[in-house]
Amino acid sequence: MGLKSWRFQVVNHREYAFEEVLDALAAGILLTDDDTSVLYMNLAARHHVEACDAICIVDHHLKAVDSAARSSLSAALSEHPDDRTETSPRTRSIALPGNKTKGLVATVLRLNGRNDTSLQVEADAAVFLEAPLEEVHLPCAAFASLYGLTPAELRLLTSLSLTHDANKSAGDVGIRKSTVKTHLSHIYAKTATSKLADLLPLFAHSVLRHELTDEPSGAEVAG
Repeated sequence: MGLKSWRFQVVNHREYAFEEVLDALAAGILLTDDDTSVLYMNLAARHHVEACDAICIVDHHLKAVDSAARSSLSAALSEHPDDRTETSPRTRSIALPGNKTKGLVATVLRLNGRNDTSLQVEADAAVFLEAPLEEVHLPCAAFASLYGLTPAELRLLTSLSLTHDANKSAGDVGIRKSTVKTHLSHIYAKTATSKLADLLPLFAHSVLRHELTDEPSGAEVAG
């Protein structure tokens, strides 16, 4: 099935107008059922699938190229309503690393088969795809996963985003100045930056603001 086939079966003017609105959005939007089959995608989503090497559609199923991201995305899309609790988040952000591109961030919204729009499709989940350089606000752990940062590198970067001072961050994190230089060289290489003036705006514009006051743990990054 070609990508152009994933469209609404429009039967009235209201549905046509709604689809035009979705196609005008910069964010990619896909609707899936609980076995990850794609029911619909807007034009931005189609562009992401065609142009980015972080995600693909295989036999009608939405899949992340990275194995860890693929498992996380599949689990989020196939989550059964009975497995949810009152405290379970309704949305889940997943970093989708690319091989040669910067990758994407997928936010999964569980719909549980509802058809609130009265369109001719009943979806179990909506997936919103955005590129990290478009100032997507994602969790620190997702940023680390997207760029392949280690827990130690993420702790230093989080501290630097608050202090803007390598020497002070060395003391805050409890590492030597030489270790700061080593971590920074690795972070620069992974994020395609070369100085703090480029790195810190990228990080600040990407992560959730309130997370910058909390020190991320290794378990969060590994998860």
